[in-house]
Parts: sequence; structure tokens; C-alpha cells
Amino acid sequence: MSHNILRVVNAVALLAAACNAEPLSVDRCNIRLAVISPDPARLEVGQTVTLEAQLTPAPACLPADAQSANFRWTSDHPGVATIDALTGRVMATGAGTAQITLVTAKTHTLLTQSSVQVDVGEIARGSSLTRNAADRPRRAGIPGGRDDAPPGNKQRR
Repeated sequence: MSHNILRVVNAVALLAAACNAEPLSVDRCNIRLAVISPDPARLEVGQTVTLEAQLTPAPACLPADAQSANFRWTSDHPGVATIDALTGRVMATGAGTAQITLVTAKTHTLLTQSSVQVDVGEIARGSSLTRNAADRPRRAGIPGGRDDAPPGNKQRR
């Protein structure tokens, strides 16, 4: 048992020597370094939104290149949402959820992550806005007649 205590004492001494005899401290920077809005972003296929990031007021924790001009945006699922790396403009490309990551350009320090949720939406589901004339109902009593045909061009019996 005295050997185990001796090992612990030696380990502490090695740690102190490795840290230049500075006392170990709790990592105060285990925080989100930025906040994205909207978070989460909710879109329908074809819609866009520009995400905005605000840095956390913790200058001691931020890398030197943590300035908005040095932000880089990425999407983990371009089939759901693409994002402009420099501007943060998101385009919804398919149904699902994509994780958006914000890092600094030079040091690649992770600042924060957010999500974009994309729904198919009414237009993409085939609402009346996207149907063609062949999908429209025929006029009762007029074979081949269409609701949208001009009055003089409707077929008569």
C-alpha cells in the first residue's frame, strides 16, 4: 500500500514539474464561444435564411482570430441545407436536419453549432401552385373543357 501512495506522490510531482510548478486550475473556457440565431432555424425546401453569430463576452477564452470577418460556416448535410462559408446564408435543399458548425478561419477553433430543420412544405408537396393543366379537373358536361380555358374556346356538345 505504501508503494501506491508513493506512486501518487510521484505522479503529482511530475504534473507539477510539467506545468512549471503552476497550480492546476479548472478550465474556465468550457463554454459556447458564440451564439447563432435563429437556433434552430426552421425552413421549407427552397427557402433561405442568413444565420447570425454573436461572440460570447469572454475575451480570455476567444482565439485571436475570433472576429466576424474570420468566421467559417459548414453544413454536415448539404442534401438538407447548404451554407455559404463566408456569409452564413443557408439554402434548404431537402427534408431533414443539418448540423451547422461555426469555426474561426485561421485556427479552426470551434465556436458553436446549431441545427437547421427543413420540411418539404406545401409547394414541394404538389399543391395547386405546382400542378399543370392536365392535373386540373374537367368541367362538368363539357368533354375536354378546362376551367382555365377562355370563354370562346370551350368545347360544346
